[in-house]
Formats: sequence, structure tokens, C-alpha cells
Amino acid sequence: MPKLICLIFCLAVVYPVLGEANEIGSDFDAPILSIGSNANEIFLSDDKGFGTRAIALWNVVPFQNIKKEIEIGVVAFHMNGIERIDFSANGGPITSVKIAKINKRTNVLEYSIRLQIENNQDQKVDLRAIAYPNMGEPRELKPLILYANGHGRYSGKTVFVTNKRQKSKGVGTKSKPFSSMSKALRKAGSGGRVILLDPGLYYLGGKAGIKNIKSWITIEGREGLDKNDIILGLKERKLVRLDVDKLKFKNLSLDVGSFIQIYPEITTFVWFDKVVWFDSKGWAGVHKGQKLNPVRTSKYIGGYFVTNSISKDSLYGYPDAKLVRNSHLERISGDALQGVQMVLNVTIDNMDGDVRDHHSDILQYFGDFDNVIVFGLRATNIRNVQNIFLGHYKSSFQNMAFVNIAIDNKKGNPPFSQLSSQQDHVLFYHLSIPNQDWIVRDDMPNEKQFKAKNVIIKNSILGSLKRGKHSWRGLPSGMLISNTHFVRGAMHGKFPTSGKLNFSELSSNKITYDRIRPSVVVGNASPIFIYRNENPPPKRNIFINKGAFLFKP
Repeated sequence: MPKLICLIFCLAVVYPVLGEANEIGSDFDAPILSIGSNANEIFLSDDKGFGTRAIALWNVVPFQNIKKEIEIGVVAFHMNGIERIDFSANGGPITSVKIAKINKRTNVLEYSIRLQIENNQDQKVDLRAIAYPNMGEPRELKPLILYANGHGRYSGKTVFVTNKRQKSKGVGTKSKPFSSMSKALRKAGSGGRVILLDPGLYYLGGKAGIKNIKSWITIEGREGLDKNDIILGLKERKLVRLDVDKLKFKNLSLDVGSFIQIYPEITTFVWFDKVVWFDSKGWAGVHKGQKLNPVRTSKYIGGYFVTNSISKDSLYGYPDAKLVRNSHLERISGDALQGVQMVLNVTIDNMDGDVRDHHSDILQYFGDFDNVIVFGLRATNIRNVQNIFLGHYKSSFQNMAFVNIAIDNKKGNPPFSQLSSQQDHVLFYHLSIPNQDWIVRDDMPNEKQFKAKNVIIKNSILGSLKRGKHSWRGLPSGMLISNTHFVRGAMHGKFPTSGKLNFSELSSNKITYDRIRPSVVVGNASPIFIYRNENPPPKRNIFINKGAFLFKP
């Protein structure tokens, strides 16, 4: 492995501890948010602003039952920086947060508050937030619904299921568990738990038909079992149609190759927490019938959430999810994170687009997208894969942030990432992608043509950047680049550098670098220390604040 790539990927953890914040906090407590008495009241600011809109999303899975204080927050970016986030709960007083900090619950840099449950009655909590940029248009986030459940009002029943033969009819107790998953789900009800007692294979057949429930029904392995001990699947390769409004899988494995697709009905949400997705036929396996994403999504469906999980040995990673956080993908032969609205703290190892006949991408977006965040992504051993593809088929892109991304590409096709169609306020900050070139498709016809407005690349390392017709020089109108290094080809923007790269001395898995005060978008992160391939090398590190950032030990 080249020395530069080893520096980026082998000896430290890529950690998203930078953001476009006025300040970066670490040791202070998030402020307390009081719960009001009017769940239907919406607070609005008189100052609507103008220009580019804030990019902001809740980093919280909705519909959870909360029994004690929880720190929850918003991840936010803007080309001019974020001034503050205003929060309110059930129409209560507004709490403003101006400092982004690491939320220890999620390991993500967020503008966060503490929601206290203990001294409140059990109730639905309707959380609202507005993200205000330093200069630009605020964004009011979609309401976040949680349930204060300190006294158990929203808890369902705990029901047990076994995969062993029963001598008597099961009733769902631990001593007489059910054999049927759908029966167990119906008995558990809103906020209930279905506990899988014994290791081995369980079948996801049947249809529970549970509608209009408030909080998640959870299917999980019993305490003491590892997530690899329990496998869910189907006997025949068909659709999984459990038909449960809010269904959570926890601490188990899912053989996505044993079924065609998990098929949520309209307005259905699915959550995977500490779950292993895998295909029993492997990443090169061939199945009869359709090749569909593991979970059905459409504009009518609430979507799915992935936290603390793994996808491996399969065609797809987590396409079209609403949130993928603190998760890992490996041995993927198709698409990894196609169309995901928010990616946080995700690692990928070993993707190969030649394993199947498939155009493989890490971050691929087709269609009309607004308000997307990819914050903290490390990918190693990537072959014949396109890193970033903002596509050209009936597409437009606005208010998207790609921040702190490091990708190690091996040789192969396609040889470039590409940007197409209309793009407005799309940010690429702190990228380390030295082995794949970028192309902006301003040679495309009509609506497919790359047309930029506030498309910004900053503090990054790229292989090269070219226009659709290689004879065209300079940058397209509306594209801004600053403080970026180009390994090959022409330099672009303000304060560029170019040339082959080397790295500094490594000692005890720590990186030696010039001890200057980091910028406000860095916080306590350590920049990658690299320098131009000069002999002797320059005395001062000229790459402070370029590339992805590594967590300081």
C-alpha cells in the first residue's frame, strides 16, 4: 500500500470532528430543553433570511420511547457557517444552541440539547428545530416525534419466540414461547418486544398487520446471545411482508439473500440496530428473479434507519436509507450508500465493481435531492468503483454537504467521480481522494449538463479535476475551489497546490505535524501531514487543513 494511503487509512481512525460551526465545544454540557404543554404549537422566526438555505437534519431515530434524559441533536452545515439552532418541545420555551460538540451517545459533532424525562408525565413529545446560517435562509426541520415513557405508558408486552419444536401450544411466555413471528408481533403491540430465545434460523413469514402504532415493536435476540447467533430469513425467496408500521430489528443477523426484499407497506418505517446484513450466497451469488434493494422504499414510505450495523458479502450496502450511522460495509459488489439522506461515521472495506456485472458506486444520487449530509466516511480497498456520482437522469441537487471523506481507490474503471445536472449549494469539505479523478459534466446536453451555483470544494486532496471536454480550461461558472491539492493535472481555485505526495514521520501510531492552532472547522482534530514530493522537503507543512481529518489520540 502506498505510504500516503497507509497514513490516511491504516494508522488512525477517520473521525468526523469538524463542522462549519462558530465554535467547537468538548467539555461543556448541552443545555436542557424544557417540555411545554402544547404539542401542536409551531414556533417560527420572523427573520426568514435569503440566499442559500441551511443544510440540517436530526441525528435521532424518531418514535422512540425515552425513559430518562437523552442528548439529541442536529447536524448542520452552510457555506457561510451555522449561527445557531433553535429548539422547542411541545411548544415550550425556545433553547438556542450556538456551539457544536461531540454527542457521546452518537459520536457525532452536533448542535444538541438534553431532553429531560424523569420529572415529566408520560406524553408524546413533538420536537421542533430551526437551523440559522450566519448569512442565508434558515431551515425549519421536519418535526421529530418521541415518547416520554418514564412510567411505562407507551410500553407494549414482552413476548418470546423459539425456533425449537414445542410439545404444547405456545402462548408467548418464556416457558411456552410462540413459534410464529407474526403472532408474537401482534401480541407485543406498540412499544413491545419480541425476544428470540434460541440460536439458529428464524423465518420471517406471515403478516402481522399492525397499523397506526406509536412506537417501535422490536425483534431482538435474548440477552447473552451475539448478533451472529440468530439469523432471520425465509424458506423460499419471496417478499417479507410482516406489515408492521414501526418495526425494529436489533442484535441479530439478516440473510438478505434468502428473500427478495423487505416490503414495508405504505407509511411503514423499519429500523436496523446492531444488525448484520449478509447474503448466504456471497457478494458474487446469483439469485433467481429480481435484484432489488434489501428494503423497499418510495416517496410513499417512511424509509429505514441503520445504526451500529454491518452489511457484508452482498450486492448492496444500505441503498436509499434515511440514516446510516456508526456502521460498516465490507465485500460489496454493487452500490454501497446509494441515495442515503444522511451518512455519519461509516467505514467501507473491499468493494469491487468487477465481481458482478454492475455499475458500482459508493455515493450515487439520481433524482431531485435537497438537504443531504455525508459526514465522516472512510473507504479502503476500493476497486472499479465510482466514489461520488451526482447523476444526470432527471436530477437536480441542492443543499448537500459531503464532509470529511477519505477513499482509497485501486486502479480500475470507472476512473473518475462525476458531477452532473443542476447543482445549488453543494459543499465538498475535507476530502482525501488522491487516486480517483473528478470530472464535471458540463459537456452534457440540456438538463443533464452540469450547471453550478455555489458548488464549493474546500480544504481537499483530489487526484485531478477536469471538465467534460478536456480541452476546456478553468472552472465552470458557479464552482468555487480553495485550499485544495491536485495530485495530477491543472491546479484550480484559490491557494492550490499540486504534485506527488509524501508523508511525515510516524511514531507510536501518532502523526507528527506543525503545532498551529486548528481552525474553527477543525476543533481538536489532527490534519493529515503530507507535503509535496520535493528533495529536500519543505520545512513547513503546507497541507495544514487539507484532506480528511484524523481524530487526535
